[in-house]
Amino acid sequence: MKSDDQKLSPAVRELENTASVNAFEDLIQNRYVGIRGFLPANIWRMRQFYETYNGNEKLATLLRELTW
Repeated sequence: MKSDDQKLSPAVRELENTASVNAFEDLIQNRYVGIRGFLPANIWRMRQFYETYNGNEKLATLLRELTW
């Protein structure tokens, strides 16, 4: 049996994702007034980075070595 997400067409899923990103941007801007960098394009990049490298043990090890 398919989950609700699997039943949605790609276009509908994209609209929901866009709405979620915009809602997240609003949440961040309202909660942390004056914070910068959380524009929809940047949030999409953060999401893509997470989806690409989530679970990459080698990257997780390298990230712990960063001094920033």
